[in-house]
Formats: sequence, structure tokens, C-alpha cells
Amino acid sequence: MNSFLLFHGCSQTLRLAWLIGVVVPAWVASATPTILSTVPANATTGVNPSLAVKFTFSEAMNPSLTTVLFFDSTAPTTYLTTTPAWSAGNTVLSCTPVAPFPANKTIVWTVSGLSAVGGVLGGTTAGVFITASASGNTGCATDVPYLSFTVGKGRYYNQTSAAAPTLDTNMPYCLITCSTIPCPRTATNISVRVPIAGTVMNLPYSLIPGHLVLSSCGITNLTAFDTAYPNGDYLFSVQSPGSNQQVTVTFPTSLTQPAAPRLTNYLAAQTVNAALPFTLAWDSFSGGTTADYIYVEVNGGLFATPGMGSPGALTGTATNATIPAGTLQASHQYSGDITFYHQIWTTNATCSPLVYRATVTQFTLNTASGPTNAVTITNAGWTGGRFGFDIVSTNNASVAVDSRTNVATGTWQTLFSTNTTARRVPFVDTNPPAGPRRFYRVRGS
Repeated sequence: MNSFLLFHGCSQTLRLAWLIGVVVPAWVASATPTILSTVPANATTGVNPSLAVKFTFSEAMNPSLTTVLFFDSTAPTTYLTTTPAWSAGNTVLSCTPVAPFPANKTIVWTVSGLSAVGGVLGGTTAGVFITASASGNTGCATDVPYLSFTVGKGRYYNQTSAAAPTLDTNMPYCLITCSTIPCPRTATNISVRVPIAGTVMNLPYSLIPGHLVLSSCGITNLTAFDTAYPNGDYLFSVQSPGSNQQVTVTFPTSLTQPAAPRLTNYLAAQTVNAALPFTLAWDSFSGGTTADYIYVEVNGGLFATPGMGSPGALTGTATNATIPAGTLQASHQYSGDITFYHQIWTTNATCSPLVYRATVTQFTLNTASGPTNAVTITNAGWTGGRFGFDIVSTNNASVAVDSRTNVATGTWQTLFSTNTTARRVPFVDTNPPAGPRRFYRVRGS
């Protein structure tokens, strides 16, 4: 998966968050009483181990008959004790851990109880979150010039035919917050406070030094998602031995959600000739401008367009991207995705905040069965005063180059052959013809 190698702003982390998956949906409509929302939301990563976990119910509950249990997923028989506190007319329950939850662990919670009028709690009554690491040092990134902070909101769709994509049912919405720490600076902790009083989440360390990413993708109801993560000021707090720093990143109401990308040649993408270039095409990005961004990839590191801010990155006016010949293999199925971004990216002398709304459409791409040895040529041109080109063999087989001076008649003469298994072989015609022209053909040998 990817995806999302972009160091600044972590916009491609949106795709990564989707691939992680969730254990249990965070909100399911059902008969009352139910749990309307939790803080942290289900499947949230990088949670402060000392954070009070908050449950909001659809109606007043009976405190003496409502119980929340917490345990580490690696030790399910040992419960983690918390101190409960009810508020808002017994509709909100906050559970503060007596001792901090274990660091870098998946914490499971379950709730059972009765409402004030005796109704049995229904809907989703279990969930998970992952606590932050206790390593105490973020490391630093050598590939970034600025301290950066990102808040992104994403929606996910699937396209399974030529028709319009449909909203993903398992993980339709996702919040991404991330930060990068440029060298030589390091930090002991970075947290973000969402525009809801008391909701503070730690950003966990990633495998890449200096890069911290927090995703929250467990809410399956749009109203609940917007309530948990509204527009407004997201306050990042950087704690370090030298000096602390706070940066406010404002998520504006003016930033609109892009429509779902739709492949216009979806059917052709199911019978791709792997030996030839293939152009993925999509409907125009509605409202997209050169200030917007499009990202396309075939998962597995096979193909991707440049990341946001990189040379050659696709703007919001692009409608296609070409996968080079030989990138794919015959008789294979691949997954890919197209993402439309509306973003606001600013940079000053000390930091670089980014906010975005992104919409991802995932699709499948299938290649047709090919000949035993499918070959193509590329990079034709003059080399040292002589004509040459590169031969690409899609299955690493042996190849040969033949020529003749008249394309209609005459005998093909073999100029070059090789039994190498390299996928790309250079060829230069070292014996140019006496006449004005020469025709070439490349074949599997």
C-alpha cells in the first residue's frame, strides 16, 4: 500500500488510513438507548494513555446500572480500572484511567447498561483505540525544510462498474492529523486539540523519524463525524526539551468536499494490454483548478503520480494519467485509486500548515492474458551518431532485433539477439545502412 509517501502534510496518508481498517463501527442507528459518539472515536490511533474516555448516550442512563470495561487486547482477562463521572443529565460518561493505559497498545472497551427508564442499551456497545508510544522522542526528518502541521478530512468510494462510485460502507469518513519535525529539532510529544472542549489526542510516532500521523476513521455516520471533528481551530502543541510551541491550524467552512472521482474508461481498465501504455481517464474534477491537486496510483508501489508540491504533480484540471508499458504483468488484477483534493497550503518562516478535503475512489484494474513473450520499444533516438532504442520485455524473456531496407519486400536480417532475462535491454545499430532508410522489428527469440 502507499501510498502516501508525501512527507509534507501527509495527504497520501489518507489512503493508508483507509487500508488499516477498523474493528467495529463507531455509530449505528438503532433503538434507544444507544451510544451516539465516543471520544476518542473508534479506531483512533495515538491516544494519550491518560486521556479520559468519553461516551455520549442518546438519552439519560441509570449510572448505577451502566458499566464500562477496558482491557488491553493482548491481555483480555485483565481489566484496566477507571474512575467514572457522569454529566449532562446522565447522558455523558467520562472514564479517567486510575493509572495510564499501557502505551502503544490496542485498548478495547465494552459498555452495558440501562437507561433511566429501564431500556436496555443497544446499537454498538464495543470499540477500540490505540495508545501513543512511550518512546519519548519523535526523531527528526532530513527531507523537510519546515515544521509542518496538517488537518485533512477524507471520504472513500468504490467504483465497481462504469456507473458512478458508491460510498464505502465500512469506512466512509476519516480525519487525518499529522506533523513533521525538521532536523536538527526533535520533540518529546505532539498533540492536537480538536474544536471540542477537552478533546486532545496525541500524534503517534511513525516508522519514519520526524513524521507523526494520527488517523481517526471509525465513525460511519456523517453527522456524528462532523460533530466529533467540526470546522474550526485545531491546536497543535509541540513539547520538546528546548522549547514548547503551539500552532493553530484553522479548518475553514469554505473548504468544500470534492465529488467522487469516476473512471470514464473503467471497462477498458478491465482488459489492459500490459505490454502497452495504458491511460487512466476520469471525469473532470468539478470545481477543480490549478490550485487543486489530483493523485493517482496503482497499489504495491507499481505506479503513482507525483506527490502534492512535487514537480509534475497533477493539478485539479487533469483528466488522465498514463501507466507506462511494462509496468503491469499480463493476467493480473491490481487495485488503484484516484484522489481529488481541495487544499489550503501556506508557508511562513517557521512552519507550514496544510488543510484539505479529499475524496478517494478505489477501483480494480485487470490485465489481459498476453503472448509468451510480449515486447515493446521505447526511448528511440540517436546515440553517438547512431540510431538506437530500448527493448522492454514484459516477462523478462529473450529478444531479437531484425531489419530490412524495404518494409514491403526483402528478407529480414537479424541484427541483434540476447538471452538475457533483463526487462529492459538497450540496442544501438552499429552498422547503419548505405541507403536512406532502415526498418526494424523486435520479437521474442
